Amino acid sequence: MMTPLIEEDGLQFVLPCESSTPMGVPNHFGQIETEDAEMASNVTQELIGQVLREMRPKYRKEIAYLMEREHIDVYYEQERLNLATR
Repeated sequence: MMTPLIEEDGLQFVLPCESSTPMGVPNHFGQIETEDAEMASNVTQELIGQVLREMRPKYRKEIAYLMEREHIDVYYEQERLNLATR
């Protein structure tokens, strides 16, 4: 149950796991290596890219703009979520 499995077009692919821990990553911050952080960053960036590619152009442009900001304030006004950037 701990082996990574991906399903694509109805086919299942088992991914090799090169980690010594069952979850595929170190389970203690002291064990995390530069390669682990780079791998997590690459996976995260690819996931972000996939989500953006699936968005409608209008929303994709708005989210891409927000991702470039250093700081985003989130607040509610009249039961509506609002964002302000710096």
